[in-house]
Amino acid sequence: NLTWTYVATDWAVIGTSVPPYDLSEDVNMTYNVDDDIWEVTLDLEAGTFKFRANDSWDINYGIDDPTLKTLVQDGSDISVD
Repeated sequence: NLTWTYVATDWAVIGTSVPPYDLSEDVNMTYNVDDDIWEVTLDLEAGTFKFRANDSWDINYGIDDPTLKTLVQDGSDISVD
């Protein structure tokens, strides 16, 4: 059929290390067109966080292997000491 689909995404971080330091609210990231990256500046506390799209858990990224420091969809929480 030569068809494809896509999902428009807005990215954020959420978790116990991200203000408000619980799972009640995402902190939105901003897309930097010049550098072609999503970015956010915030103060992290000890805890965990994940990246997720569209204020939903349908598309989320966490850590795959802490020694490799790679992200995978539906991966584990990322720890902040």
